[in-house]
Amino acid sequence: MDEAIDLLNSHFPSVLSQSKAESFPSGFAIRTKSSNTEYVSSTFVEPAHLLLNLRILAFSEACRTVPLEYPPAGSLSLPSAASPLEHGSKDTSASSEQQVSLLTKAQKLYSLANSLTNHSDRAIYLKELENVGGLLAYKVPEQSSMAKYLTMERREAVADQINRAILGKPRSML
Repeated sequence: MDEAIDLLNSHFPSVLSQSKAESFPSGFAIRTKSSNTEYVSSTFVEPAHLLLNLRILAFSEACRTVPLEYPPAGSLSLPSAASPLEHGSKDTSASSEQQVSLLTKAQKLYSLANSLTNHSDRAIYLKELENVGGLLAYKVPEQSSMAKYLTMERREAVADQINRAILGKPRSML
């Protein structure tokens, strides 16, 4: 994700630039269906929201213990995904370092979300972080109720939002 952010800053500096931010409404929407929460990428392209969405995706990917199968099952015949990474069974110091790293990333995300000036946007992102932070509670989050935060659809939603930001800006701003 850091590489993607660097590439965006190099080739499309206005997409994530805070100094050239245009005024747009909220960065994403959350639809609630009974007990499920569904992430929906927005058509809005505020730089602060794009950066936060990229960082949230990076956090969820850092929590991953099983590689995401790509392309999705059934589209091509590929070997199945690797077995879950061992957490704590062989190298507890590496596992502890990973947990500290994840907690540090979560703290930075909360700080980034709290820096949003719009109260409504901040509340939405803080709720999203509360939900995504639940990934930390599981040794194998892909086999938990939080697995929805590790889907290809979430990756694609953020990619679509970034694409809209790149394609939607006037050429002079790129």
